[in-house]
Amino acid sequence: MPSVFESHSITVEGNGIQYKPGTRQPVGGYTKIATGVICHIGRSSKRNDGNILRVFILKKYVDLLPTPLARGYKIIDEESTFVYSIIETPVWAGGMKHHIECTLEEFR
Repeated sequence: MPSVFESHSITVEGNGIQYKPGTRQPVGGYTKIATGVICHIGRSSKRNDGNILRVFILKKYVDLLPTPLARGYKIIDEESTFVYSIIETPVWAGGMKHHIECTLEEFR
């Protein structure tokens, strides 16, 4: 039976510098890092920040990512297609690196 941490599936895109073909002119853009990442997207359970949206990813799924999550990455909810941006550096939580928490906002 899946846990509450396994209620969503997301695509992760990293922001990075790319170059226009045949030139050295840098262009900002996003590159797909991973798809089908199992997680939970929801409001924080902490009393003082209950309106903050977060993504929670269990360590066993974080370990499958080819690169660590970072501020500025895009998170795409594969079911609803909502797009979010990670706005703070992801942190380990739950003791013994149980899961990672990332604060999100709607992508603009």
